[in-house]
Amino acid sequence: MSAEIVVSYADGRVKVVDPALYTSGEPFGANVLSELTVRLDRLAEGLYVEVGHHEPPSDADPQEDPAGRFSGRPYMLVDDCHLCLAEADEVGGVISLEAGGRRLLSRVFGELVCVERVRAALCEARGDDSALQELGIVSALYLAVPAVWARAAEDLAAREGQEVGDDAVAEAVSAELGTSAAMVRRIRSMAADEVPGMGEDVPDDEEDGFYDFG
Repeated sequence: MSAEIVVSYADGRVKVVDPALYTSGEPFGANVLSELTVRLDRLAEGLYVEVGHHEPPSDADPQEDPAGRFSGRPYMLVDDCHLCLAEADEVGGVISLEAGGRRLLSRVFGELVCVERVRAALCEARGDDSALQELGIVSALYLAVPAVWARAAEDLAAREGQEVGDDAVAEAVSAELGTSAAMVRRIRSMAADEVPGMGEDVPDDEEDGFYDFG
């Protein structure tokens, strides 16, 4: 499977980073395995990738261990640099980010949403169901917001000793999903109104209106 990182921008640009191009593939090469960490938790600072590589121990001898096993010793991870995919002032123009063919970021209602974070919250609220992890972002949000809302309202009520207002619940849900409270309220309202076209079988890429910038 390809490990390419693909960033799509609203102005039509598409940026592609392929870590395979930096990997030698040889057991005693300078870089036997590239490691990239996409920092979706720091979008306010920009869209960055931490780049590192694995290399054999410095005292490894290919003549003594041609298979590159080093008697079970691990390769060393070396931190190289940070790769900037989008500066902080460019993040607003990012539409989506994919890695290894899997969508990690999607723009919904003008916000960049971390797809895996929403899916994780949904699975925690409704049970660890592998089918939920394959949902498109729109369907995942549509199911996650009511489920996480119910749990958050219950937890807050237990903590405060009384029912809490919707504003407090919305803030708690937004913190868990990584979205704004405004989006939480909007999705919750749409789910309550049973908007046609939103459901588990709707592919997010075909849902008109969810990727606007308004």
